[in-house]
Amino acid sequence: MRSTEANDFVIESDGRTVWVHRGAETIGRFGRMGVDVHSTMAEQTEGAGQCKCCTHGLTGWKEWRLFQFAMRQHHGADVGDRWAPDRLIADWPNAQFYGPRPAIPADLGLEEWW
Repeated sequence: MRSTEANDFVIESDGRTVWVHRGAETIGRFGRMGVDVHSTMAEQTEGAGQCKCCTHGLTGWKEWRLFQFAMRQHHGADVGDRWAPDRLIADWPNAQFYGPRPAIPADLGLEEWW
């Protein structure tokens, strides 16, 4: 398990799943079968729904970029590519950790996700 603290966030990964915590709350998770970016408990207490951006199904680069975008947009958390799960790293062109990475496609249609 690897982890880091950045600003008010703790990012953890076991190589398969990535979790983002703020204080005692888990506000984000990226796993093989979905993306979860949640409202904080304070936001939920004020009437917000639990999910800010949640998907269910197999994940790949498109969903990784969605997770990064949603964590930054909704919580200000920067989850860099060094946190990408091992199975995605293996898919990078040339399989190099610091090699070329797919960009967020202009036609990703993020509004369709939430």
